[in-house]
Amino acid sequence: MIEEHRRRVARQVAPTVEEAIVDADWLGEALSVRYPGTRVRGVTTVSHQVNTWTKIRLKLEYDSAPEGLTDAICIKALLGEFARQFLGQTAVNQTIEARFYSECAPLLSLNVPERSRLAPAAPARPP
Repeated sequence: MIEEHRRRVARQVAPTVEEAIVDADWLGEALSVRYPGTRVRGVTTVSHQVNTWTKIRLKLEYDSAPEGLTDAICIKALLGEFARQFLGQTAVNQTIEARFYSECAPLLSLNVPERSRLAPAAPARPP
């Protein structure tokens, strides 16, 4: 079970360009990993904070979505210049954080935000 989870996560790489990450088609595909059949019709940016990690709160409109799927999400990602600067040189901390949420958190009794897609943009260690 853990190995399959790690292989699945290793295939999921998020964009490093903001325009791509707030794209309705990409968000629909990303959400479909956890909520199959999800189709996003529209995306509105609610708030936007840029420092090393960009945090973007979004309001989504769906063409189709399973019951219970929220229309408010938050994306935390290395985007733009910070992605180019950090991912090629010092991706270790970002990779550790991403791997914690993708590999460890699901196995622990922790109150962490639900996520649908999370992976380091830099190549992860092979499982």
